[in-house]
Amino acid sequence: MESIFQYLAEILKAVGNSQTALAALMFTLLAVLASLLFKDSKGLSGLSAFVALLAFAFFVVITFNKASPPAFQRSTSINPLQVGNYESDSYYLEVLQRGERICIRVMSRNASTVASVYVDSNNPNFYQVPNYSDWNLMQKSATTISFGGRDYTREAESGFPQNIDQVEQDCLGSKNRFFVNTPNKGR
Repeated sequence: MESIFQYLAEILKAVGNSQTALAALMFTLLAVLASLLFKDSKGLSGLSAFVALLAFAFFVVITFNKASPPAFQRSTSINPLQVGNYESDSYYLEVLQRGERICIRVMSRNASTVASVYVDSNNPNFYQVPNYSDWNLMQKSATTISFGGRDYTREAESGFPQNIDQVEQDCLGSKNRFFVNTPNKGR
């Protein structure tokens, strides 16, 4: 058991930024340490201490996982998206928000897409959109959003209806990742 401490740097690298994995590692290391400290004890054996702390670690990790929302919902961005309508040539992008939930609608001549948006776990400056894995969404300034190789400028009046339609309602009301692409009629 003592050899676990030799590999601590590699273990920490594997854990990365996961709070749950770090909590599990911390309690496991405490359990190993307790078993080492109590291995010669008459009242509480090292194995008993190890098992007790390991059970406590699992309890804490399970409780932590049930209490916390999915990572894509609890992450925060350095540059939050600004709700509104944006335009780039004949492309339109609308940012919608209800509470913590953010969705976008992207419209072109050919199609309309409504999708949920979540902070990129690798880079909090960027947002990701389901089914657009290679395209980052980023609020560059208060009036400019970058998405799919285009810069969209905020417009006071753009081609979007003022009411939120049913697909947008479904996106804003969903707790899961959401993506609906609708080809425009007649195209």
